Amino acid sequence: MRTLRFIEGRKTRSRSGFTLVELLTVIAIFGIVALFGAPAIHSHLQRQGLGNAKERLRSDLQQAKLLAIKNAGFCDIDFNTPAANQYRITLRENDLTLTRVIGVVDLADYRGSVTFTTDPGTGDPTAGQIRFNGQGLIDGPAGAAFLTNADNADGFRRVRASLSGAVSEHVWSAAVNAWVTSGGGWR
Repeated sequence: MRTLRFIEGRKTRSRSGFTLVELLTVIAIFGIVALFGAPAIHSHLQRQGLGNAKERLRSDLQQAKLLAIKNAGFCDIDFNTPAANQYRITLRENDLTLTRVIGVVDLADYRGSVTFTTDPGTGDPTAGQIRFNGQGLIDGPAGAAFLTNADNADGFRRVRASLSGAVSEHVWSAAVNAWVTSGGGWR
């Protein structure tokens, strides 16, 4: 709304808004903040990709366990299948004949170049397969998958299935040279 003022008998309009100098100053400040904030944002997105891949794998292991129970059969998660840094979830009948492939997850879909790796403490590789039976137990040896991202920049994550079928997640602590639980405990 424009207001009219009378100054010494003349009619004038008051000016409101920003000058070009004020606008350019604000834009320059935003540019400087973005320049210094971009590396932190990039690093956060890289860590987020590793965390998202770990959560997806944990969730898929839980889903495989529940599918095996529901169908009174077997549910496998095969690592580095059909290609490196991918895993396939397969539902099988009791005689282990292929019933159907539930899905394939590619770690390349996550930010930060997430890959399977070896255990930084023991050098053990990611398991070849984790198989749940109809009781929700591991059919075969317990297994774990080890994840990291480009140049191991954000450390290592482990998702493990014990013989009892419990699924847990851990973070490698270089300070104590051991795996520590993430998320406040066993899940």
